[in-house]
Amino acid sequence: ECAPPPMPPVPTHKVAYAEALEALELGRCANRKSTNVGLRAEYMIKFEWALHRNALRRATDFGEAVLGVSPAQSDLDIEAHVEALRCDFRISAQRGDWDSAVKGLNRLERLCGNQGLWAQQVGCLLLGAKWRLDACPMSPVPAMSPCLRALALCELHCFDAFHAEATARLGMVQLHLGDVLKARTLLRAALPKVLEHGH
Repeated sequence: ECAPPPMPPVPTHKVAYAEALEALELGRCANRKSTNVGLRAEYMIKFEWALHRNALRRATDFGEAVLGVSPAQSDLDIEAHVEALRCDFRISAQRGDWDSAVKGLNRLERLCGNQGLWAQQVGCLLLGAKWRLDACPMSPVPAMSPCLRALALCELHCFDAFHAEATARLGMVQLHLGDVLKARTLLRAALPKVLEHGH
């Protein structure tokens, strides 16, 4: 009698998202109360999962749900509101609507700077640099300015992990510019910090 064929392996990312939701639910049961913090975490995980699968309609729904529990004035503070706003621009980027994504992120980056949210500002700058490079890899120069601005903010505020990411991103820009030596130097400089903060 033939044995049944083995079940196909479950994709790693699916397991990771499912485990995150399970851990969140266990935490809720332990606390025995529902808060905006818990709801926001659930919606954010589901948003990331949908975006990863390119299920953009579901991602849009969950992004709107995240924004709904992350108002500018709330117990989650402005940082959560910034992250919720960024969901919409990430969906635009996933669709390939780079112009809308970058313009929206530019507005958000200025908001972060005006509010003194330096870490969030650096995050916006680095994501903007990545999107500029993804949108037009044959014309990498526009991605250089946000990388350099991010590096300056990282040095000013001692953001080691972001500094490594900004250095690596600048290395990728140099690689697209054809300067392999400078790209290698930057990527090697970033590697120790990337490995340190990756564990």
